[in-house]
Amino acid sequence: AMIANAGWYTLPEWREDRAAYPWPHSLLRARVGEAGATALLRKPVWLLLGESDTGTRDADLDQAPGSQAQGPNRLSRGLYYLDQVQGLARELQSPWPWTLIRVPGVGHDAKGMTDAAARELQRELQR
Repeated sequence: AMIANAGWYTLPEWREDRAAYPWPHSLLRARVGEAGATALLRKPVWLLLGESDTGTRDADLDQAPGSQAQGPNRLSRGLYYLDQVQGLARELQSPWPWTLIRVPGVGHDAKGMTDAAARELQRELQR
C-alpha cells in the first residue's frame, strides 16, 4: 500500500487511556480496534511525504483538533504518524515492513507525488 501527503491520519491506537482523539483520528471506538492496528503493522506500506508540503493555510488541510494535534502541516503530520506506528510496532514486538520515502522539492502536488511513487515502484520491480 502507498500513503502520500495525507491531511490527517487515523492513528493506530484503540486504547481509551492512550488515544487523545476518537475515530477518525484514532481507532478509539472504531470497529476494528486492536485487530485492525496489528493487521496494519504487518502490511508493507510506503509512506511518501513531500518535503515541501509544509503549508499551514491550505483550504484542504483539515483543521480539526485531532488533526492539529498531529502537526501544523502534511509533512509534520506524516512524520508524526510514522512515529506513532513505529512506536506501536516496538511495543507489540510486531513486524513492521514500512518504508518512508521523502520526496525532495515536492509540496502538495499530485503529479510530483505520483511521479515519485512511480519511480519507487519501478526501482522495486527491478530488484
